[in-house]
Amino acid sequence: MLFPSDDELLAGQEVSRSTDFDEFSHALNSHFYPARVQLREPSVSDMQPRLSVAHLRLSTVGLVHFTGRVSVDPGDLGAYHVNVPLHGRVVSYCGHEEVIATPLRAAVFTPGRRTFLPDWDEQSPQWCWKIDRVAVEREMEALLGRSLHRGVDFDLPFDLSTPEGGRWLEAMKLMVGYVNDMDTSPAAAYHVENLERTLISGLLLAQHHSYAELLNESGGALRPRTVRKVVDAIEEDPASPYTLGDLSVIAGVSARQLQYSFNSHLGVSPLVYLRNARLDRARTLLLTSRMPVSEVAMRSGFNHLGKFAKYYRDRFGEAPSATRSR
Repeated sequence: MLFPSDDELLAGQEVSRSTDFDEFSHALNSHFYPARVQLREPSVSDMQPRLSVAHLRLSTVGLVHFTGRVSVDPGDLGAYHVNVPLHGRVVSYCGHEEVIATPLRAAVFTPGRRTFLPDWDEQSPQWCWKIDRVAVEREMEALLGRSLHRGVDFDLPFDLSTPEGGRWLEAMKLMVGYVNDMDTSPAAAYHVENLERTLISGLLLAQHHSYAELLNESGGALRPRTVRKVVDAIEEDPASPYTLGDLSVIAGVSARQLQYSFNSHLGVSPLVYLRNARLDRARTLLLTSRMPVSEVAMRSGFNHLGKFAKYYRDRFGEAPSATRSR
């Protein structure tokens, strides 16, 4: 799955195509961070700059495409931030760490450190994802089942070629695609927020940070009562936008402990159990209602119709439309 092409990105969300460098820089700063943006080398092509931004509930996502070679110095961002180049390479610093960001190696910036991008050229458009600091730290608390004594310090290089990094990148592309196509309805906003939280949780699970070892500690088998609390919550409302952190809060234990317990007692992870419960609900709706398949998917907690159809076929051996035809 690829990101949409530059001409399709965040349709309806375009902020600036100004060829005036100062105007373009001002627009960038107004939507992300106050930064010192300097033109190091002018463009030698007819390429147009591009800035597309969508402000969501927990984050801001945008495409930034300069013309020419620039440096960007925002200092302390005050928020968590991930940059993913579509092409090329961008030299990036956060504190004492350095990374050359590429399409398979993102840069994850931590607040409280100086961020500096000294070399960003026009061949390297980037997806920029600014994340609310409180949202990240609350999700970390939910995953750990305890309060944080300090913020989350991420490593700067994020390897997207690993299975974990690849899954996170697919989730990022899914959110970008949904934002690109979404309308202004409350239902659309609800699903986008669910995707934001899933992406935040996925970042905490895929990228190394200061709580990674604590998060990976095994707490041993738990009493079945703990599993039942989560199962009861899922069965009551499988379409609710639960993250692993939410389920950990319901159980009153860490995410690692909850996963261990589910695998020990039920043979599946909490999120697989949740997905199966949603699929069971979708099958019931397909057999007992006249809702369109797309509405059944949404009411059952699935944001992506294609993935819903795949999961449904894997579980029941037939397409949702085949079930509906009966």
